[in-house]
Amino acid sequence: MLRRIYALAIKEFLALLKDKRSRFVIIVPPLIQLLVFGYAATFDLNRIPFAVYNEDTGPAGRELVERFTAAPNFQQVAVLSSDAEVAPVVDSRTALMVLHVGPQFSRALAAGRPVCRRGAASARGLGDAQQSGIRRHRPQRDLRPLGESSRQAGRTCRRCSSPRA
Repeated sequence: MLRRIYALAIKEFLALLKDKRSRFVIIVPPLIQLLVFGYAATFDLNRIPFAVYNEDTGPAGRELVERFTAAPNFQQVAVLSSDAEVAPVVDSRTALMVLHVGPQFSRALAAGRPVCRRGAASARGLGDAQQSGIRRHRPQRDLRPLGESSRQAGRTCRRCSSPRA
């Protein structure tokens, strides 16, 4: 039975190749798609738009925001002043993530206490490769030098179950 289906498929394919118009329809559109999508569709995640909600007035909070702003993978597009502004910015896709620096960030780092790193992110409407790219570009390496000792690495925050910075 499978031999008959295979033979029929080969016969139909050969019949398509004999006709010039059919050959054009089979070969040219995939080549055009290959060229167009090869240049148009990119999974390079440079300049990810983010918003900043900085409740900390200390130097560590400012330094963290400066590091994000200076990083080539991120582009600051908004500065927020309240929790109510977070959802509209992320939902409208003005920013794909929000960097929220809590009010005790600098004080906790100065005291040697671990700080909780949390952010609001939206990957809606992005392909799987771009979503995984955003996960790959999480700025964990940028947070570590701000106050994490090697003893604290790998522990989680009791409040939000995210890794401690």
